[in-house]
Amino acid sequence: MIANASEVQLSYVPETTWGTTPSTPTFQILRFTRESLKLLRESVVSSEMRADRNVTDQILVSGGASGGIGIELSYGTFDDLLESLLQNTWSTNILKNGITKKSFTFEKKIELGTTDQYFRFTGMMVDSLKISVKAKEIVSGEFSLVGKGGALAQTPISGATYTNPTTEKVMSASADFASLSVGGVTTLNVQGLDLEIRNSLRPVDVAGSMERAGIGSGRFEVSGSLDVYFESNTAYDMFLAGNAVALSFVLGSTTLKKYRFDIGSLKFGDAEVFAEGADGDMMCRMSFNGIYNSGDAATLKITRAVA
Repeated sequence: MIANASEVQLSYVPETTWGTTPSTPTFQILRFTRESLKLLRESVVSSEMRADRNVTDQILVSGGASGGIGIELSYGTFDDLLESLLQNTWSTNILKNGITKKSFTFEKKIELGTTDQYFRFTGMMVDSLKISVKAKEIVSGEFSLVGKGGALAQTPISGATYTNPTTEKVMSASADFASLSVGGVTTLNVQGLDLEIRNSLRPVDVAGSMERAGIGSGRFEVSGSLDVYFESNTAYDMFLAGNAVALSFVLGSTTLKKYRFDIGSLKFGDAEVFAEGADGDMMCRMSFNGIYNSGDAATLKITRAVA
């Protein structure tokens, strides 16, 4: 029997101790569009020399886990993963980037008839998230994760239960993108916005273990680009001035089921005004990097349950 991708189930459970799956886990089934989670095995080819020119051996030296999860944004579906991404917890529906790590055990169940396959990945932490908001498209993104290790099994974990996935509607850029403000300007007509949030996580490998001993955190970085229709020099002047400005936008259209993203301070690093082609529009594409904002005491702030 050849496994069908349309029958794959992806789920996760928060870990209390990094790299350790709870004994009777309650898995949350996750909505996703694609995934590339995998167990890692790193090998080194022996440098021994032989008179017959053959390679002596290839030696297994380390392991781990990593991969990506493609998503279409819906309200409440990825709040746990956002906590891992920002290394903080929601407080009165506000999440700011911090230094508190959160890890999960992920499980990928592949349907194979009588004997299903369970790939389990432990100590998984969110390294980055890319969000794409494009005119006439669904709001999409991809989480990137790194972890301790894992294993392959043919049976579920004893006592494990599974919570059904959320059923909130998928958001689109046309119906669910609102309240854009850049430097206090709210009149820009946007064709697209790309946002990337990164933790710069690094695996910690030690002698005496095939699995990783930990996951180190680098700097928290927020970057992106904004494509606006060129109607005036308003946006381009922000780039020329080189001053820090704020960016804020809302995703969602249902009261109390919206997210607001606030980058309290950012600076534009590049900008270009260009013609898309014959019979097209003039566009202004601007790239930016978020910096620490003392008012928010953070670089990024996400608010949920927005009215």
